[in-house]
Amino acid sequence: MKKTALRTIRLLFIALLIFEFLNWIGVLHFSVKFTWLGLIITGGVVYGFIEFLNYYLKKHHQAGLYWAAYLFGFVPVLYDAAGDMFRFYDFWWYDVIAHFLGSAAAAGIIFAFFRVLRRTNFVNWYLGTRMFFAFTTAVALGVLFELEEFGEDLLTCYHRDLIPFIADKLLPCGQRFGDAYDTGADLFYDVLGGIAAVLAAWGIAKILKFKAQSSK
Repeated sequence: MKKTALRTIRLLFIALLIFEFLNWIGVLHFSVKFTWLGLIITGGVVYGFIEFLNYYLKKHHQAGLYWAAYLFGFVPVLYDAAGDMFRFYDFWWYDVIAHFLGSAAAAGIIFAFFRVLRRTNFVNWYLGTRMFFAFTTAVALGVLFELEEFGEDLLTCYHRDLIPFIADKLLPCGQRFGDAYDTGADLFYDVLGGIAAVLAAWGIAKILKFKAQSSK
C-alpha cells in the first residue's frame, strides 16, 4: 500500500511537471494567469527537494522518506497550478490559502524527515527543537519563493534586453511579484502556516504520548 501510494504520487508529480514543460515550450497551448516557467520552477524545486531528502536518507540511513512527505509536497504544487490555470488567483482568498498551505506542507515534510532520522536512531532531538527547525525551514522556503517571483519579474519585465532573442517567447513578463502589501501578506500567511503545522505536530505528539502512557 505504502509503495503504491509513493509510486502514484511520484508519477503524478512528474506528469504535472511534464505537462507544464510542454506548455512552456509551446507543444501544448493551455494558458495561465502568470507564467508556466514560474510553475515549473516551483514544482521542480519542491520535487527535487523531496527527492534529495529521500536520497540522503537511503544513502546514509538505509531508510526512505514517508510517502506522506511526497503528498505534502504535491498538494500545494497542484493547488498552485490549478489556481494559475483556472484563474482562481483572481480571488484574494485563494492566494492566502496557497501560502498557508504551502508553508504548512513544507513544515510537514521536515517533520517527516526528522521522524525517519529518529526512527533510525540518528537524531533524537526534543520535539521543541524539531518544531523550531520545521518552522524556520517553512518560513525560509516562503521567503525564497518570494525572491524567485521578484527575480523572474526583474529579468522578464524590467531587463528584457538581457534575454536572448531565441528565448524571448519562453520568458514572457508575468508580473508575478506583487506590491508591498501583497508581499507582506504572503509572508504573513507563510508564517501562520508554519505555526499551524508545528502546533498540529505538538498536539499529535501529546496525544500519542498520552495514549502510550494510558496503555501501560
